[in-house]
Amino acid sequence: VAQAQDWPGGAPVELRVWVPWVLRAKGEREAALNALENLLASETRYYAGWRLIADWYEQEKNYAKVLQASRKLLELAEHDPQAHVYVADAAAALDDKDTAKRHYERALARRPRYLYAAYRWFDLLLDEEACEEAARILERVAPHIEVAGRPYFTVRELGLAAARGHGDEVFKLLDQVVRAPQDDAWLFEKAFGVIAQSGWKDRMCAWLGSILSSAESINPLAVTAWATVRAKDKTWRLRRREMTAVIA
Repeated sequence: VAQAQDWPGGAPVELRVWVPWVLRAKGEREAALNALENLLASETRYYAGWRLIADWYEQEKNYAKVLQASRKLLELAEHDPQAHVYVADAAAALDDKDTAKRHYERALARRPRYLYAAYRWFDLLLDEEACEEAARILERVAPHIEVAGRPYFTVRELGLAAARGHGDEVFKLLDQVVRAPQDDAWLFEKAFGVIAQSGWKDRMCAWLGSILSSAESINPLAVTAWATVRAKDKTWRLRRREMTAVIA
């Protein structure tokens, strides 16, 4: 139907795009990409098509092609914050951090509540140890944090405190993170990974022991996450307090 010849002026692009979709569903990934490329060669202003091909190339880890498609999105919708994030993510994957930071910033300027852009920009700055700039991003988005998203904001605050070497603040923030109700192991692995990299493993063991000996409860995923992080350390030997945490 999508290739039928009896459409006045040809079948609409919204129908023709199903040809590459069907090829993709059949597992013919390269053929699907070629079909979509051919479609976009004639339908150069089809925004949804450029976004689709950017997603497909991202799945193929062809980030140069992702960036190419993302720049087309930006050309078609310069004021769309998502288009800027597409460019930023592709640039970051290609290790072009300056371009990535510039477009995360532009995305956030267009949508102040765009936390994904804010956190990605924050993470790049923290990797560069640009703590003051990173702190300003958190200050900027703090008014937009809702209760459900608070733990994800707190884990960034924890990362910033660790980068500054503020151990007391790190463990105060960790105390909040491990009580989060989220069913998301990433949250806890991120927090404990920061601590492991910062050299506070011994302090972490003491903290964990004090938490377990109290009547307060923590998210079970937090204990599992700590064991996962510690297991990656070849020099690690299981300690009594940690063993209690894992099997309790």
